[in-house]
Amino acid sequence: MGGPPSGAGALVGQRLGKYDLLALLALGGTAEIYLARIDGHAGFEKYVVVKCLHDHLADDKDFVSMFLDEARLGAQLDHGNIVQTLGLGQQDDRYYLVMEFIVGLSLALVGRRAHERVRGGKIPVPIILNVAAQACAGLHYAHERTDGGRPLNLVHRDVSPQNLVITFEGMVKVVDFGIAKAEYRETKTRSGTVKGKFAYMSPEQCQANDVDRRTDVFAMGVICWELLTGRRLFKRDSTYETYQAVVECRVPPPSSVNHELDPALDALVMRALHKDREQRYPTAEAFGEAMIGYLHQRGKAAGPGEIARFFEEHFQPEIDDHLARMRELIEGRRASVADQKQLQWDASELDGSASVLDSELLEEIIEESVLASSPARAASTSSEAAAEAARRAATAPERPQRPSAAP
Repeated sequence: MGGPPSGAGALVGQRLGKYDLLALLALGGTAEIYLARIDGHAGFEKYVVVKCLHDHLADDKDFVSMFLDEARLGAQLDHGNIVQTLGLGQQDDRYYLVMEFIVGLSLALVGRRAHERVRGGKIPVPIILNVAAQACAGLHYAHERTDGGRPLNLVHRDVSPQNLVITFEGMVKVVDFGIAKAEYRETKTRSGTVKGKFAYMSPEQCQANDVDRRTDVFAMGVICWELLTGRRLFKRDSTYETYQAVVECRVPPPSSVNHELDPALDALVMRALHKDREQRYPTAEAFGEAMIGYLHQRGKAAGPGEIARFFEEHFQPEIDDHLARMRELIEGRRASVADQKQLQWDASELDGSASVLDSELLEEIIEESVLASSPARAASTSSEAAAEAARRAATAPERPQRPSAAP
């Protein structure tokens, strides 16, 4: 893979439409993501995220179609548990997408840091289940969307801890519908192509079969299992081994791994993780209701307030650092996050993801930057050829596999 486009971050200080671009937050093979501000009367100002398609892709119909698909899809999703798409613009030959600006932490980072910050090394069960239930609420809303009464049959296909962001107010946001499957999309995934992160795929998705909303339910089950046990469920040392683990789908009950768990949780989580999707929860809403019902029955209900207090108690350094970074970015005293971290653009950085450039270095930038509106997708190759190559590698056990770059 080559380096990032020349002039990366060149739009800092410029204006796109009514948006002043303040700082580069992330960059990738298809787009750059900026922190931007819109000014109004009487000192009004609002901060947003602007995603700009690279100039050299403006004449590529496939990339433009994918970008416009993402914008059209985002415009249809207006829910408190989904990051908002605020607008789409074009200035000269440059397309740009405007998204909600969120300050928070990805669930991936929270889960990793919990080992050293939280007593016992694990997030409390009420917090885990409420976070998951909020994510399920956002997913169910997306799954139920229609266009003129016609179901969109939308499936996220990349539900993972990296794509769930928790704000400091305790709200959960599902981000990155960039590879979502929907009926109206102009750009369709070719048959036999896998998109997403293998470790959070359902067996049917991993094998490139047709998927529906229950694939997202399965991914939420994987997330819950991992948070409850403190271990990875399907992730292995190589892409093929991860793929094989998902396809075999041998899942031990959470309480057999973490003996402190209530065994009653097992059935709740294991239903979401059933290999046969007909045996899973029929909807994300049903899974979310089961989790909230479990908490209510035991008088352990937790809401955004409890999640916010959990953050204050265990993640105050991250909160302070995020707010300081935001101030520095806004005041223009810091170079771009990408430049500061010296991103390495190399194919060897690919982890077990099927189509996403998601190196440990890039994850750290994404998860610890103030941006929470899907820079991972900005760093995607957006190449179905890459996804297909990953699947071929995963389904060819005779080929030696390079160890994954991700932990």
